[in-house]
Amino acid sequence: LNASYVNVTELNITSMNITFINSTFINNTKINYTVTLLTMKNSSLVNYTAINASYVNGSEINVTLCNATFVNASFVSYTRVNHTVCHSKLVNVSLVNYASFNGSYLNVTFHNITSYNETAINETRVNTTLLLVNATRFYRINVTLVNETEMNGLYLNSTFINVTHANLTMNNVTLISSTFLNHTLWNVSLVNMTYINSTSYNWTSINVTSFNETNVNLTVYNYTAINVTEFNLTAVNVSLLNSSHVNYTRLNCSIADSLFHNVSYVNYSSINCTYINSTWVDGSSFNTSNINQTRINVTVLYFNATLYKEHNVSAVNESFLHSLFVQSNFTNVTQFNLTMKNVSFIN
Repeated sequence: LNASYVNVTELNITSMNITFINSTFINNTKINYTVTLLTMKNSSLVNYTAINASYVNGSEINVTLCNATFVNASFVSYTRVNHTVCHSKLVNVSLVNYASFNGSYLNVTFHNITSYNETAINETRVNTTLLLVNATRFYRINVTLVNETEMNGLYLNSTFINVTHANLTMNNVTLISSTFLNHTLWNVSLVNMTYINSTSYNWTSINVTSFNETNVNLTVYNYTAINVTEFNLTAVNVSLLNSSHVNYTRLNCSIADSLFHNVSYVNYSSINCTYINSTWVDGSSFNTSNINQTRINVTVLYFNATLYKEHNVSAVNESFLHSLFVQSNFTNVTQFNLTMKNVSFIN
């Protein structure tokens, strides 16, 4: 109770069933440290270094950690509540059955992190960097992230609920069998992103640029995109439902075996794209253009378009049913084996 540790170095220490309350740690270093059943409350750690450290069955409540470094550390069955972490670094760290609630992170770097069954709830992260993350059963709920960089990440069977990213850069990140609910991206750059066997509900992208994105077996409900640019998109077996695109540009895309239902496009451009075995139902567009496009086995049903433009388009085995085109323009368009029924062209 009310303990103070200043300029302390510990080497080859094993501790069990230890409780610290209202304690302060300044300039502490632990090397080859193992602790089981650690409890820490209302305490602070400044200039704290742990190397080859193991934390098992521990909990922290109201703890502040600043200028800390963890190298080759593991946390197993560990819980943090109301914690603050600033100007710190975690390198070669594993997390198993790890939970954090009401956390705040400022200027923190995570490098080579492995986690299994990790949960983060009510969390804020500012100026954080993640390099090489491998996570399975990762849960992030009510989390806001500002000025974040993430590179080389893999997430399996993970869930993201009420997550907002502002000023985010992501590179080489793969998400497999994951779920997104109420996900928001604001001022984001994405490079080499992959989504496989995943589902999204209420995803919003504003001022987003994406390079080299791959979507396989992806279902998206209620997607809103504003000021988005995509380069080199590959999508297979994607379902996009009840979604809108505003000021959207797509360059060099390949989309196959996909469904677009109740999707709207406003100020939309598609350039150098191929669509195969895909269907649009109940769609609408205003001031959209398709340039250098190839469509094979495509069906368009109940589609209303105004100021619609097509240039250098080749279509094979295409069907247009119950659709309306107003003030539209078609140049250098070739359609082979075309079926049209109840289609109107006005002006």
